[in-house]
Amino acid sequence: MVLKMKSHALIMPKLQFDIKVDGADQTLTMKFTRDKKLIAGYRKLREDLYQIDPRFVGFRIFSEDDAENYEDPNDQMLIVHDEDGRCLGGACLRVSTPERLVILDLEHDILWLGKGFFSLRANLPEMALDKYSYAEFNRIVVDPSLRKGDIARQIFRAVLERCIKYRVRYITGIGDKVRIRLYKQIYNTLGLDCVVPTDLDIPMRPEYEGKKLYLICFDTKKFHITPQDPNATALLSPRSDFQFD
Repeated sequence: MVLKMKSHALIMPKLQFDIKVDGADQTLTMKFTRDKKLIAGYRKLREDLYQIDPRFVGFRIFSEDDAENYEDPNDQMLIVHDEDGRCLGGACLRVSTPERLVILDLEHDILWLGKGFFSLRANLPEMALDKYSYAEFNRIVVDPSLRKGDIARQIFRAVLERCIKYRVRYITGIGDKVRIRLYKQIYNTLGLDCVVPTDLDIPMRPEYEGKKLYLICFDTKKFHITPQDPNATALLSPRSDFQFD
């Protein structure tokens, strides 16, 4: 998959691509979907890896009992699957708009359990989140058989493309230093600048299993700057009519 930039416009990545899985050539499909069978496969992949993959330490215990159900329509599920419908990767995207406030998962996670939620709108006034749409990109998972390829970066590209399409200005997430470094590397190659607020202290909750977490934010404004709209005012009219395959 080749990503090309021209006048800050992102080229839509192919939804189908050929790749070797366990040494055999396969065609994989990547799409945003509400298909219950695919989402169940994504959930099972995550749950299976919780038991054996050290990469999930700090990210396998959730403060809400239904956090891994993904039945909330605000959970936009990106799924990578093979021709037999077997899930091999994916992620979750949650979008909040000025007209339709959605509490992001990280807004629950930043504060101690039982203390309500940490409002990004209220605590990051410099981002003017009452005017712009913003999102959380989280719950990323890739089957171990694909980790030597480019699947993770393709997932990031697809999420960025969707956010640009629906005029989401900010993409946010939380992670430990290793994840934050990876996210910065991938999104920097896509032309995004990132900010890690240094004055926001995310408390060390028991479910983080000793991991210190940080907030990271990416601004998509440059992708909306054109000669006709040098201030990217289109971002002030975000879309919420999300479509799914």
